[in-house]
Amino acid sequence: MGITVRNYIPELYCDVSCIWMFPRTLHRLIVVGIGVVFQVVAASFGVIVWYLATAHSMLSHTGLMLCATSVAGLVLCLNPFMMTDARYAVMVVRDHRKRMAFERRRDSKVNGGGGHVAGTS
Repeated sequence: MGITVRNYIPELYCDVSCIWMFPRTLHRLIVVGIGVVFQVVAASFGVIVWYLATAHSMLSHTGLMLCATSVAGLVLCLNPFMMTDARYAVMVVRDHRKRMAFERRRDSKVNGGGGHVAGTS
């Protein structure tokens, strides 16, 4: 966990590369979605601070900067053409569909769907 700069925008970073070991697709999607939810919460917090602070104060500018960087990070995060959360979510769903199709084909062959089962004549 730490801070990184991606596309000239500072972002909070957390290494979640081990999510592929989760057995359920839903759990992987939740981990990917938490980053998006956190950025929405951070942007909302920035708007609230900006709105409640006195005009042209340091706190007001800090809240506005938090909101701007969170929204910019959110827009970049949801870009499916970059290696970001949106692309990981698409990959999780795609891999789940491929796995389910493979299991259906395997089950149909094992259950007499026209395939040959090893060990039978």
